[in-house]
Amino acid sequence: MPGLGEDRTDPSTRLEGWRRFIEEDPAVFDLLPEQQWQALSPPMRDAYAEALIAYHSELQVVRTSTVKDIAHQGRLLTLLNQREHGVRRGLIVSGEWTSGKTTALKQLGRLHELRVRQRFPGSARIPVVYITAPPKGSPPKLAMEFARFLGLPVIGPRHNTIDVTSAVCQVLIEARTDLVLVDEIHLLNHATIAGEDLSDHLKYFTEHLPATLVYAGIDVEQSGLFTGIRGKQLAGRCVLIRTGPFPLNSEWRSLIASMENTLRLHRHEPNTLVEMVKYLHQRTGRHDRKSLPPCPGCGDLRVPGRDRTHHPDHDQEHPHRPQQRILRPQPSLIPAPHGMNVFRPALIRPLPIPLPPFPGECESSYWSRLALANHVPLARLRAPSRWLESRLTSVDVLCILSGQTRQHLVRTLPDLQTDDRPADPPAIPDNHVLRWACRRCVVARTGATLPAQIWAPIHDNVCIRHRLWVGQHVHAPEEQLDLSRTPAVVRAQQKYWRLRRHHGTALIDLCEELTAGLWAGLAHRH
Repeated sequence: MPGLGEDRTDPSTRLEGWRRFIEEDPAVFDLLPEQQWQALSPPMRDAYAEALIAYHSELQVVRTSTVKDIAHQGRLLTLLNQREHGVRRGLIVSGEWTSGKTTALKQLGRLHELRVRQRFPGSARIPVVYITAPPKGSPPKLAMEFARFLGLPVIGPRHNTIDVTSAVCQVLIEARTDLVLVDEIHLLNHATIAGEDLSDHLKYFTEHLPATLVYAGIDVEQSGLFTGIRGKQLAGRCVLIRTGPFPLNSEWRSLIASMENTLRLHRHEPNTLVEMVKYLHQRTGRHDRKSLPPCPGCGDLRVPGRDRTHHPDHDQEHPHRPQQRILRPQPSLIPAPHGMNVFRPALIRPLPIPLPPFPGECESSYWSRLALANHVPLARLRAPSRWLESRLTSVDVLCILSGQTRQHLVRTLPDLQTDDRPADPPAIPDNHVLRWACRRCVVARTGATLPAQIWAPIHDNVCIRHRLWVGQHVHAPEEQLDLSRTPAVVRAQQKYWRLRRHHGTALIDLCEELTAGLWAGLAHRH
């Protein structure tokens, strides 16, 4: 086991990493006999455990019905598009997170490239290109993803986007590319100008490349991908395949049995996981995953005597299990010792897309942005169970879902109801009102375009940094006016804050009250 940890895997979004993914053989590991394993020295045992963990991190992919359907449909579209002179049809794989979309997408590309290599041995073709949609994507970023995969020179800000795109298309045509895989397509938002430009660029690739484009994303039907003229055009040109939960049937049992056969664990009892198919079905969410969850499963492989699978009832304090739990009814009830039916607790898991709160944001706005960012209904996010109430407070649930600390949430969300928030001074002063935060500040601070509502001083009407009017009569972030051509308004806001800092809050509030009375009197006279 020399050099363990030095052989690092390149990402599949680069040509070298993709070729290695295509060429690598299934992982193989032979367990040492019990006596020889017990006789290992501590350093050798650590190296042996690391090799065992590395093997289990590369478990083989089981060809489920979903993988077969996507591979068959992709193969059919590739054959149909070979002699197509007009618009080429594409494929969209949509489903929930962790439902096997990326796995199926890569398997489709792997099967196609192996088929091309078998037909044209020794050629310098690049039959498959795999990229991910860039976050907050734009045409230059998309062209950069293609260039990064192909190993082209780095694209600078002075390069023309059309020239770079034409160069990428020329390279792909000369490399005989037949299949272009675009993952994370749900990041494309037709509601933004950048999203529209990116969609037009993808359309340009479909019309200028003799290749089949296959997209994959999280619930693309609800992410705005099919909205508007561009979305309807994309939906009309692509075949949609959904991935989803596995039913508890013979295929699920076969999947568990196949995964158990690949395990290499000392003191493992055969058919342990097969006997737990119902529990695993509930625990994993019935998703088409290529690996089993850490609970139940192998214990800490570095600790002798824990290298086995075991039933969850024997593992009350598993080191990998967080203790934050809620109650959720399961399809089957577990009989208690006294003959009563009890529910088994389920985990509250962190959301796959973390989103930091905006300073001063109201609690309801943060809940809504978390739900929209992760494509989860807000009601389901707040109450995972329709029958039982959670044992945790809303603050604890929000900490687990968002991945933020309790102190950070209390500091950034003024109206967050907690037991440890001091009553004096009040969290929200009387002169603060609820309004939309500067849309550019939200993107800069949180990395997302989802609008946020914040508690702000009533006289804070201008975002000085981005020169936007964010105060009164702004009912939506799109209505925030650009003040670049009216710098006097920005200077007035700056002067107001200087006067407030210099003379104090009480004097400025008194002046504002007197000025408001004078203006009201003048308005009444006229």
